[in-house]
Amino acid sequence: MSLSSGLAEASTVFTWDQSVDRVRQTNDAIQAASSKLESIQQQETVTRSSYFPILTGSYSAGYEGEESFSDPSKRSSLSLSLSQNLFAGLQDYGRLKQSKANTRAAESDLIAAKSQASYDLKANFEGYTYATSYVTLASQIIKRREDNLQMVQLRYESGRENKGSAMLSKANLAQAQYDLVIAQNSLRTARYGLATVLAIDEPESFEVSGTVPTSNPSATPSFLDLLPAVPEHLRALATEESAEYGVTVARSGFFPSLDLTGSVGKSSSVDFTPDNQSWSLGLRLTFNLFSGLSDLGSIRSASANYRASTSTRRNLDRTQLSALVQAYNKYVEAVTKYKVDQNFREAAQVRAEIGRKRYNNGLLSFEDWDVIENDLINRQKAFLQSKRDRVIAEAAWERAQGRSAIP
Repeated sequence: MSLSSGLAEASTVFTWDQSVDRVRQTNDAIQAASSKLESIQQQETVTRSSYFPILTGSYSAGYEGEESFSDPSKRSSLSLSLSQNLFAGLQDYGRLKQSKANTRAAESDLIAAKSQASYDLKANFEGYTYATSYVTLASQIIKRREDNLQMVQLRYESGRENKGSAMLSKANLAQAQYDLVIAQNSLRTARYGLATVLAIDEPESFEVSGTVPTSNPSATPSFLDLLPAVPEHLRALATEESAEYGVTVARSGFFPSLDLTGSVGKSSSVDFTPDNQSWSLGLRLTFNLFSGLSDLGSIRSASANYRASTSTRRNLDRTQLSALVQAYNKYVEAVTKYKVDQNFREAAQVRAEIGRKRYNNGLLSFEDWDVIENDLINRQKAFLQSKRDRVIAEAAWERAQGRSAIP
């Protein structure tokens, strides 16, 4: 079903699936989170490199002398050196764990970015659908008010209706015409909002078709079981783990560092072609005897940071648990209200048909008929609003869980 705005001739039509794919490719927040994740993953690779040996090669050549520059001697050397850290007080282990935690935090940011983009797309897509339907409804209401005015006017001219009823019918028509102006302005706003989400620079150049997929709520879930997948929880947990291993890194300053070193090379003090071979192999143990209490301060700072991150995570978990409950409740309520408003709308349509016939036959007063007509119009508006709110509430429930329509 095409949603025509009547504002411009659309050159491109996006289905729901095409809209999802476009957001996945063009959303700046998703692109930024993806690039950040890639960068942090590379940093994890850099951190992992400390587990591998370092191999260096060098060659040098030049002149040297003692007291006079008149008779310098040639000197050259060629060497290949290898060093491998065997133990660094668990510093490498702690930094690698921190890097992995940072990667998980970046992954949670990407999940959150996709969830937010999915919510924005669903809200704006449905908002545009609602605005389009509301313009159609407003036009239908004007036609209905015109027919009602004509009926009342004829009865007034024949002396079967009073002037106040005719004047109220005219006012109702004017109100309907005003509502159409509001609906058209809302449609224009919704179009530009959807264009922003779809990254379309010319809002008048596109159209959309289809509807946002929805599903009915199942049995009340276990919110505690849902919490581990919430992006905010994942980020807080990763931050806490990073802070925990920050303590490990800080403690490494109190431990010695053990390295395995080896080298092979050649040297010459006669010409630039080294020929005297040499080699070395050994262990180097390094102790940090005193660092001005910086190691002690680092441990205390890292420990305090770990305690702070733990408290932050616990508080955030409680907040997110409450947010999950609220989002689910609003979702269930919105679905229920949508069904209720649908029933009310259908009932109001039947009542309006009966009321129109009875009024036309003189069996119903204008006051009672006007109440029935207004109720029908209000029920039609409420149904469109509840349909929109039902989609947005489900999108908010998905966002609260970290779920997304964006793959």
